[in-house]
Amino acid sequence: MKPFFLLAFLLSPFAHADDKATVNLDAGGYASSGGSGRPKLPEVEVSKGFGSKKNDIPVAEQIAAIKSHLGYLTLMQKHSIDLSKEVTATYTEKPLADIFKEILPKVPVKFDGADAKVTVKSLTANKARLSAVIEHLDDAAGVYFVFSEEGITVKAEPPIVP
Repeated sequence: MKPFFLLAFLLSPFAHADDKATVNLDAGGYASSGGSGRPKLPEVEVSKGFGSKKNDIPVAEQIAAIKSHLGYLTLMQKHSIDLSKEVTATYTEKPLADIFKEILPKVPVKFDGADAKVTVKSLTANKARLSAVIEHLDDAAGVYFVFSEEGITVKAEPPIVP
């Protein structure tokens, strides 16, 4: 199985001087603390799929994943794409380029090292969020996506991390 980056939004405590907590950390980085009534802020966490730990990922890879995700969000916002939109569709042996034209018609897509005629083996979405469809399209087509403000680049190999 190829590694992939999963970005999860977690809730993080917002510091208030009068609402301090006692925090206990274990070797795995898991914490127990008070302060559950405090306001929460979103956080971004990087992992290489289910069961991986952030500490297993080099900082350069974490930065690359966050930059790509920021490019993804900026691109979707720029083109007013509603990522919560429900998608019901079945794609079997359909060209990836055609799927992008269908679900993201305003977004530029270029192929760099990947065959522009690459097809999706099979992806079925039943009232799935558009964001989930986009997240799994690369697996279904056996390619990698790189997102930037300019568009989506489809690659045959994982992007090189500096």
